[in-house]
Amino acid sequence: MKKYIGGGVRFPLQLWKGKKMEENRIRKSREALGFSREEFCKIFEIPYSTCMKWELGQRKCPVYLEKLILEKLNEMDKVKTNDIK
Repeated sequence: MKKYIGGGVRFPLQLWKGKKMEENRIRKSREALGFSREEFCKIFEIPYSTCMKWELGQRKCPVYLEKLILEKLNEMDKVKTNDIK
């Protein structure tokens, strides 16, 4: 029996083996601000499993959504930095 992963399209598991995970800017930004994955998901109202799959490289975040999330995280970082001063 073959194992499959993926959304609407069925991908054999072996297609994912050995592939390097792309740079995950959302995860790096989230961690830099000190948010857990659970906190991040609550703030952006993203299902936990979706975020986990993005961070593990099993699914790719849509480009437009990644840009919006990174912009919002950047704004949050500026507010956090100004609060410290």
